[in-house]
Amino acid sequence: MNLQPTVGRAVLALVATVAVVVGLIVVTGSRFAVAEPSTLALKYDCRYPQIGTKELDVLVTVDYPARVSTKMERQGVPPVEVRTVATVNAETTDGLLAVRAATIQGVGSVQAVLGRPDGDLGAKPRFGVPLTRIPPVGAFDLRTSVRVPSLETKRAGQGRIEIHDLDLTIQPKKADGTPTTLGPTVAVPCTQRPGQDNVLARTRITDEADTRAPSRPRDVKATAKSPTSVSLSWGRSSDDFWVSGYDVYADGRIVWQSTGPDPTATLTGLSPATPYTFTVKARDLTGNVSDGADPIQVTTDPDAPDTTPPTAPGKPAVTGLAKDTVVMSWPESTDNVAVTGYRIYADGRSAAETDAPFGWVSRLTPERTYTFTVRARDAAGNLSPPSPPLSVTMPKGPPSECGALKGDEDWIEACAYMAGYANVAKLNSAVVLNPATPSPVLTNVAYYATATRAKARFLFVGPLRTRTTMLTFGFMPTTATMELNQLEPGTLEGEDTGSGFKARATVRMAVRLLDATVNGAPLDLGRRCVSARPMTITLDSTRWYKSVKDGGPLSGTMTIPPFSGCGAKENLDRLLNASISGGGNAVRVVQGPVCQVSQATCPPVDPATAR
Repeated sequence: MNLQPTVGRAVLALVATVAVVVGLIVVTGSRFAVAEPSTLALKYDCRYPQIGTKELDVLVTVDYPARVSTKMERQGVPPVEVRTVATVNAETTDGLLAVRAATIQGVGSVQAVLGRPDGDLGAKPRFGVPLTRIPPVGAFDLRTSVRVPSLETKRAGQGRIEIHDLDLTIQPKKADGTPTTLGPTVAVPCTQRPGQDNVLARTRITDEADTRAPSRPRDVKATAKSPTSVSLSWGRSSDDFWVSGYDVYADGRIVWQSTGPDPTATLTGLSPATPYTFTVKARDLTGNVSDGADPIQVTTDPDAPDTTPPTAPGKPAVTGLAKDTVVMSWPESTDNVAVTGYRIYADGRSAAETDAPFGWVSRLTPERTYTFTVRARDAAGNLSPPSPPLSVTMPKGPPSECGALKGDEDWIEACAYMAGYANVAKLNSAVVLNPATPSPVLTNVAYYATATRAKARFLFVGPLRTRTTMLTFGFMPTTATMELNQLEPGTLEGEDTGSGFKARATVRMAVRLLDATVNGAPLDLGRRCVSARPMTITLDSTRWYKSVKDGGPLSGTMTIPPFSGCGAKENLDRLLNASISGGGNAVRVVQGPVCQVSQATCPPVDPATAR
């Protein structure tokens, strides 16, 4: 069992982008109204070189005013806090791993429209994509809180924020910190899917003056304490415009101030074993201050070692699963001081450490069932009770032959299924190539990709056999087994043109015929009925081909070479050459998605589903 270092909730942190624009419509010289948090869920199609176009989900939440006033004196407005979550799906994770990316970071910008009575403004604020570790399988998230600037207006009317397309410049890096084969930086444009509501928040700007104080905060409670700190929470105040923050008093003097509507505070620098009397007041941007909440008395803990463990984490849930790896997340623990990390257990044994409620365990046994639990820890080393257990049965994984074709440095060893059909022009018929029943023959693949180009080698793990019946010379039913034996690894080279992937595959095969019958009577072809020379098949990508990794249809033509050595008692070469050999035979092959060895499954592609 390998103890993989685990990652905090990770993602291509595009979401910080959205956060940056949210505060731009905040009205300087105005005050905010009471409003429920505004939440906006957006879907983007992000185009990565070689990886292809993948979906990105973004969820943005902000406490935003329903009403603001232009009557207050001009002064600075506290930034608005925006909470964001972006989810990178499992396909994107897999694509990043395919170029051996272990971490990702970068910069980006978001297109936004700031609606004001003075006239709409366009904005394209920039943001940072923080350094993020990529899990070995499955989707991953980024949770962040961003405070953003404000914008001034003096006219009454309506205001709004619209969120549009994203542009990213990412830096995927390998585990040793060097760039991947995609290059030091990679441009990733993200287009918002059409038909979505892209208005994050709306507000009404009024000339009405603000003279009323917020309501008094309620139910102040101590949620945690230590020798030098106390954490408090209380019921939110309301206001006819907006509660801009809270003041916390200890023994009659202000010890903490907030610049937002969040009704929590953590007070530090207190004295051990000392009683304090706390109360809370709400304020607005005009300077109106509420009455104080009912005071509470809290005595800090004695100055002694911390012996209080965190609470038990919530039940883990699987977010990614491969043949030997489980990625999971769980609801966070709380502590009287602070939770500093988590420990994952597999069947009761410590298996991984993480500093966030997200992690993984690797080098597990395929098809075995494990029971996982999680315990939180604090800075003093106290461990929480275990979480509820999670039972996981590991998948079988890809076929054992997968990855046997080795590549050069930075090449990915993998496998895929390739299947299709070939016409036999002289017989006005066709044969299936690598049929799905009784089972298809696996193709081992080794490939390499840069930002614009890719190349691969592929080798079937065994001969391709097809049993088929045709009408020889247009009237004689003939049944035979055709066997294709690959002579050396085939090649595939392609280019990402920006509007599609253009690829060409070439492979050399020896053709063998056996087990023939004519009108139901056996026709002894002998043991050496093979093509006199190799058959070269060249296939070009169609417009539906995605990439070397994701595959798609390839088509072309082939020339069936003449045969020799056919016939045990009489020479049948001329008969077969006359009825089968020749050019102009159409070929269509579907390359299935490449299966990396770490993936859980590697399903075959049914040629009947190919476009």
